[in-house]
Amino acid sequence: QDWDKLDEHCEIVHMEITPNCNRQCAYCYNPKNEPQLSMDDLQTIIDKLAKANVFQITFGGGEPFIRKDVFSLAM
Repeated sequence: QDWDKLDEHCEIVHMEITPNCNRQCAYCYNPKNEPQLSMDDLQTIIDKLAKANVFQITFGGGEPFIRKDVFSLAM
């Protein structure tokens, strides 16, 4: 086993798909009501990550479920 080859690819990427949130947590560091990437932009990024052999992508934010298209991204 050549262990050096195991670190050639990023295994997990955490993507902020929106900075927006419907909560008002005092400790939150995210800006509120900021512009977010379009579905096409996010899909392009996801496609590039897949071609780079990324094993897993997680969605975060803000609150990712605010996006009405969040489930389309996961397909």
